[in-house]
Amino acid sequence: MENVTNVSLSSKSSEDYADLDDIYSATDVSVPRASKVGMLLVHTTPMRPIGRMENVTNVSLSSKSSEDYADLDDIYAATDVSVPRTFQVGTAVVYTMVLLVCGTNNAYRLARAFCRPPRKRHILEANLRLADFLLVVFGVPLMFQYHAVTPFGWFWGSAVCTAYTYGKAVLQGVASHLFLVLEIDRCQAICCSTRTYRLSTPRACLVCLVTWLFSIVVSLPSALYSYSVKDSFTDNELCLTVWPAEALSSYQIYSTAMLLTQCAAPCLLSLACSLLVLKKIWSRRFPTCQPAVRGKMSRKSKTKATILLCVVLFFFACITPSYLLPTLASFNAVSYDWSHKKLLTTVGVVEALAFVRCLFSMGFFVGQTNQSPLRNNTLNTSGKDEGATNHKTKKLIPSSEDVGNGQERLQASPTS
Repeated sequence: MENVTNVSLSSKSSEDYADLDDIYSATDVSVPRASKVGMLLVHTTPMRPIGRMENVTNVSLSSKSSEDYADLDDIYAATDVSVPRTFQVGTAVVYTMVLLVCGTNNAYRLARAFCRPPRKRHILEANLRLADFLLVVFGVPLMFQYHAVTPFGWFWGSAVCTAYTYGKAVLQGVASHLFLVLEIDRCQAICCSTRTYRLSTPRACLVCLVTWLFSIVVSLPSALYSYSVKDSFTDNELCLTVWPAEALSSYQIYSTAMLLTQCAAPCLLSLACSLLVLKKIWSRRFPTCQPAVRGKMSRKSKTKATILLCVVLFFFACITPSYLLPTLASFNAVSYDWSHKKLLTTVGVVEALAFVRCLFSMGFFVGQTNQSPLRNNTLNTSGKDEGATNHKTKKLIPSSEDVGNGQERLQASPTS
């Protein structure tokens, strides 16, 4: 508008023109501060990236009109796309540790599981480790590049994005439900004296099959609405799950159902089983007359039970944000005042926590026996009852398989 001020106006014609102040007020295009972030996020999608707004600073603003414009520092803060260096280093360390620890350990345990007889504990454990192994092997390399190497730059296409999102949803659901099944079976083995509702080997196979089928079916919407899209702020491709606007109510129902069935219900049930086991262990009395031995056995047993309770808490603390964040986003609970950098960083941290969960799933077997069934069932030829000694000193928290084998031997023993 500076050309308007350079026009020479005569004294006669000046009365015929509107006051320049009225012209400025009529053509005022200042943006209210309360809605500037929302407009930036909405109206810049089809335009050129906002990250190139450094040319805006070259515009000379007069003292009057400069107060009518939004602060450019706030605009830069809302459209900042630079990822913190700590985020890149942290995710690189996390993904490397998960790949080395979970990948190698689960591969070794799976190889051993195929050499064991098909017992229920081995079947449940093998399926849980298989889900974690597939998630780590196929997911960690993609996320390492996506978060650590080139932050939020997806170079693998829409097909790989769809496969990754769908596979992650399936494997995470399988791990969550199998973790619950193992916790329930362990609680029944320690707290219950009857075997009426205990899992047998055929039941364990059926439970694993139902768990896989259920997770495959309920995760289908993740495959339908997941693809790579271009970010208007950075011109990079992002792997996102984008539901259409007309299906907003369906997205709200689906995200809430996934939060309840895949996270909340398994978490509460597993926590209840762990508390029952902890109560049983802390009230246990060991049949020995030596106070020193009894105190040592009690401390070891309580320590293992407490560790298992912490494993359950950390397990579900890692996967809860993966289901909670989409639910909050579907109900518009995520604040629009968040900058683009803050939103992307939050999504990356949630994704990394989902992989850290694989570390805690291995901690479930801290109180389980690693000896072969043949060694556990053999008797000492010298006449000493070595099985009772091992049970008192080494297996302070017997697994469900050990309890079942013991009851089967008692039922099969001839009566006098």
